[in-house]
Amino acid sequence: MLAFEKNGVVECSCDGETGRGTYVVDLSATPVALDVDFGPNLTVRTIVDFDGDWLMLENIEPGIVRPSAFSDDCVIMRRSHA
Repeated sequence: MLAFEKNGVVECSCDGETGRGTYVVDLSATPVALDVDFGPNLTVRTIVDFDGDWLMLENIEPGIVRPSAFSDDCVIMRRSHA
């Protein structure tokens, strides 16, 4: 689960572990750039696409160069309205 707050804070929960960090979105980039920072050596530089309730992320591994395009292996998430 990823939860993006309006104040630039992101929470991530996966496999029983929870992390909290910050994020910055560059809407002027094509595709849209997203940087998520969970601390030293834990920065993810990725690209995203929004389509209604759907979010597509290309790379979710820290330390990898930002991709320039989406692949068939991208992560697709649906917004929860809970």
